[in-house]
Amino acid sequence: MDPFYFDLVISSCEYLTFELEIYSFKFQVNTIISVIIYNFYKCLKFENRQVKLSQVFVELYVWGNCQFGQLGLGDEYLKQNVNNPKCCSYKIIVVKIACGFQHSCLLVNNGSLYTMGLNEQGQLGLNTQLSYISTPQLIELKGPFIRVKAAANYTVAQRDTGELYTWGQNQAFNIHTNQPQLLKIKKINQFSCGEHHMGLIDFNCQLYMCGSNDYGQLGLNCYESFVPQQVLSLEKYDKVKCGLTHTLVLNNGQVYSFGSNKTGELGNGKQQHSYNQLKPLKIQNVNKIYASNFSAAITSKNELYLWGSGIFGEFLVPTKIDFANSIKKIKLGNGFGCILDDDGQIYSWGKNSSGELAQKDFIPRTDIQHIKQLKNKQIKTFDCGSNFVVCISQIQEISINYDQIIKENDQLKQKLLQMETIFKNQKMKSQADLQYTMQQECKSFDLGIIQDQLEQKQKIIQEQEKIIQSQKDRIIFLESELYYYQNKENLNENSVTYPFKKDVKNQNKLTYDFYNQ
Repeated sequence: MDPFYFDLVISSCEYLTFELEIYSFKFQVNTIISVIIYNFYKCLKFENRQVKLSQVFVELYVWGNCQFGQLGLGDEYLKQNVNNPKCCSYKIIVVKIACGFQHSCLLVNNGSLYTMGLNEQGQLGLNTQLSYISTPQLIELKGPFIRVKAAANYTVAQRDTGELYTWGQNQAFNIHTNQPQLLKIKKINQFSCGEHHMGLIDFNCQLYMCGSNDYGQLGLNCYESFVPQQVLSLEKYDKVKCGLTHTLVLNNGQVYSFGSNKTGELGNGKQQHSYNQLKPLKIQNVNKIYASNFSAAITSKNELYLWGSGIFGEFLVPTKIDFANSIKKIKLGNGFGCILDDDGQIYSWGKNSSGELAQKDFIPRTDIQHIKQLKNKQIKTFDCGSNFVVCISQIQEISINYDQIIKENDQLKQKLLQMETIFKNQKMKSQADLQYTMQQECKSFDLGIIQDQLEQKQKIIQEQEKIIQSQKDRIIFLESELYYYQNKENLNENSVTYPFKKDVKNQNKLTYDFYNQ
């Protein structure tokens, strides 16, 4: 019979303190309770089946700007800059990441999608008016999703059926919504998102562009287009990458660029915009391209080329950068970049004002630096936002010794039974002590004697009250006399003191009225 496998989710042991109070008896019991969510005793009843217990998890490492919670660290790190990688662990298996200007998207192994960070334009797709969310939240739209891209203020995700959904302020399609909306276009093989434009390649390797064309980033003779239009300059397109305001395309190992060129991001040796004039750059055998506010490429010989301007320098044409390791992936942020090599090691360079280089400081780097804190973490994939980074370590599986768990559980049950026994004994003892005390006191009670004593005490109390009242009256009389003699020299015959002396019957009342004026 085939082995039967199941996963047992076990939370970490919780330290519990029980404080019990029984009448005057009070005690504390400290114990450790292992919370086992699955009743594995039932599973052990399966005959001829192998039981395998394991816990699978993925660690996320994040750093850089956390102004709006885009790192997923919770409200504690809001409006902070993290220059040293922080570890996040969730109960989801994250397989892909997409980072926008100030929000992040997590694609998990079952095709579900989670988002976090800034939400002022609805870029999280959660159908909420909250301006930000600092922990991952599940998008209600059912997947499975296979790709997700995060841009400036919008997000685009692709289902396994090839359909594209978008949310946020997507100016490429002139859509502004806070929940996923289907794009009514043909099925797309790959797509890329710029700040206000998008590039799409269908299954026939044909390129379509839409959105703003302020700088010629669409490669079309128009001001803007909210409907994808085909770019006919080349017969086919292998890849497309949209930067902030420029576009790169790849065809047979040749790189073509169009759009904004104010910092040399087109790599054509000039600093002027290029519209629909596609000319290959002076670089050969390219198999990967990347674009942000500058550009990068990797050749088939594992050579790294950069062009554009930044802390790292000014390169108006593709310039080779020395990097000895085999490159797996590059991602570009706003003025900085990160490299992942085939050994799972990650490197960074460029501006560092928000700690986006993870070098434990805020000093920019012109040369590529190894992020040593993650040396033993085996990074699987990552993405760069405008000034932050989110990366995934390898999926890890921890085997669980269920025999040991059963043994510990039995021991804990015995401890709980002992506690219950102690509790019952103490309760019975306290009740017995209380009953005995009441019986002893009741033996000495004679209700007749107690009633006589109460009557005598009531008489004494009444006599004491009379004495107290007479003392109060005496005090009032003496106060009035004192007042008279103190003010005698200043009063004439028509003074207000006459009523005090002559009207003795109303003396108390007059004095009271005097003190209350």
